[in-house]
Amino acid sequence: MAVSAVLRSFVSGLRSGLRTPTVIQLGRCHGTEVCLVAAPVQPETSHKRKFHSTVRRKDLMEFFDIKKNWGQKEVRSGRSWTKDELRIKSNSDLHKLWFVLYKEKNMLLTMQEECDLVAELFPNPERLDKVEESMVNLQDVIKERDTAVKLLEIGITGDAPTKECYSGLGRRYMHKYEEHLMPYWRNPRHYAKRYVVDKPRGFTREFLLRLWEKNRRQKRKALGFQKHLLHEARKEYPGHPIWAEKDVKDLTYEEVYHSKMSD
Repeated sequence: MAVSAVLRSFVSGLRSGLRTPTVIQLGRCHGTEVCLVAAPVQPETSHKRKFHSTVRRKDLMEFFDIKKNWGQKEVRSGRSWTKDELRIKSNSDLHKLWFVLYKEKNMLLTMQEECDLVAELFPNPERLDKVEESMVNLQDVIKERDTAVKLLEIGITGDAPTKECYSGLGRRYMHKYEEHLMPYWRNPRHYAKRYVVDKPRGFTREFLLRLWEKNRRQKRKALGFQKHLLHEARKEYPGHPIWAEKDVKDLTYEEVYHSKMSD
């Protein structure tokens, strides 16, 4: 009975909210003193956020568009953010704008998926492209600022270095270095297999030579066909001023048919 009374007082102390540690002695067992320590309870207000951007209702409707746009065939929207507009903003404004765009992208993706489920057309799907374009421009502006700061402070851009490597088929490509858990000098076998690849030899080199020859023939054939089209255009429009402005060798098929001959 005494132990139950002590436990009830201990639990009531926890519920009331202790501010300092409290030691409650239960008794002795084989010469050892048995105690319970009640740790201080922190107030609930200390765990609450001081600022949040969520509305008061705090439900999942924020992942959907406003109700007046439901069922509409067309939803008007503005253009995307340009780099010139983003460059004049501060870092804090860009940080806030990133989360606004991210939230808008989540909403548009949710509405697109919902329209697919109910077999309806998603109104103005270019809104998603505008949001993604704005996010790409914002990332480019942030990268420009980081590059400028690093060039000013340490003299390098900070980008990952690249190296020209050869694939298994002998094709050249620029490999971008990445971080690894193990340094390259601790794993020389992987480093030699991945990065120290000699130029193609044997059958691989013969295959590449034939491939390059094929590509050169295709380019030569395309240039010949383009010259043929230019001569045909000169016969069809002999009095056009474009022939006096430039020589036929300096003209291209797109310049003649898409800009001059359409006038």
